[in-house]
Amino acid sequence: MRKIPAFGLLAGMTVLAVLVVSIPGYAADLPRHKNPAQIKEENFFPIQLISIYAQVVNLQLKERWDEASSKLKKTFFSYVPEPIRYILTRFNDLLQTTGNKLKKVKKGIDSAQIFLQQGEIEEAVKTLENTWMTLLKAERDINNLNLSVDELRGKIGAGIAEKLREKIAPLNKLAKKYIDNIQNLYQQARQEKRLEHTYLKIFVLEKKVVVGDSFEISGKLETEGKQVLEGRKVDIFLENKKIFEVLTGKDGEFKTKINFPFLYKKNVFIFASFVPEGEDKGKFYPSVSNKVSLKPIFYIPEIKVNYKGPVYPVLPFKLRGKLTLKGKALVNYPVKIKLPQNTVSTITNNKGEFQTELSPP
Repeated sequence: MRKIPAFGLLAGMTVLAVLVVSIPGYAADLPRHKNPAQIKEENFFPIQLISIYAQVVNLQLKERWDEASSKLKKTFFSYVPEPIRYILTRFNDLLQTTGNKLKKVKKGIDSAQIFLQQGEIEEAVKTLENTWMTLLKAERDINNLNLSVDELRGKIGAGIAEKLREKIAPLNKLAKKYIDNIQNLYQQARQEKRLEHTYLKIFVLEKKVVVGDSFEISGKLETEGKQVLEGRKVDIFLENKKIFEVLTGKDGEFKTKINFPFLYKKNVFIFASFVPEGEDKGKFYPSVSNKVSLKPIFYIPEIKVNYKGPVYPVLPFKLRGKLTLKGKALVNYPVKIKLPQNTVSTITNNKGEFQTELSPP
């Protein structure tokens, strides 16, 4: 028979005693079983829901559609009793759908305005027709929202139901505003059809341009009837970014020099645009010129930097450098120093040198 050491037996009894003593204490902390029939149902606060719906509609009126959708999702966290849960779920879906359609209508109106400004009348009319159909569907959804409120009257009371109806009523005003916008654009499109087309041409003789240097551009603006347009503003774009504007002369022509930006690409496109202003809006279509391809000429400079070490975290230190091109100093040239947390900008002096203070992270 194996003998058990006295201290081993004592330790085993101690552990067992701890377990036996601990179990009743743990069991005493467990929640007592409750009869489901005795649990009280949560309270339903329809006024809180109406407040959320009011905020949703207010955001839709401001055309902040995404914020309105996020706000509407907060209704999911409100307790709704079973008898009216289906009606409110349908109400939420209709409110979201209405917002989506009104957002689409606003986008269509904006697109039609752009088409009209560009003289694309057919595209503008087509967009307005599609937008009008979407708006009719949105009005139908608004009407269904009011029908849902009628269904809720018997569930939440006539007084609260009418408050809800008041909160969604402004959606009708928004729809009416969009109706007026579409009708006005339709009328504008009919008037625009009587406008005269304009034609704009540009010329660049020297297509190889040194970066940072100037180049000459010329052009002419006239109508389809060969009438020259004097004193009109012409915008000049490089890579879809406006870089200059010029006025046409007596013969509808213009000629000017433009500084080529520090754009380091193999090829870039330049073009011009005429957008009627003032009385011209009711006479002429806007026009865009031909595109001319330019070839930037640039050289890769040499940059040398140095600093006196050692460098410690957080503590500032001075960074010095010099920028040269084929041995010649580049004077008054911008220098950007990229760091993990930001970018520091500086300019070279009359010797092509620069100095700045940096702080490592």
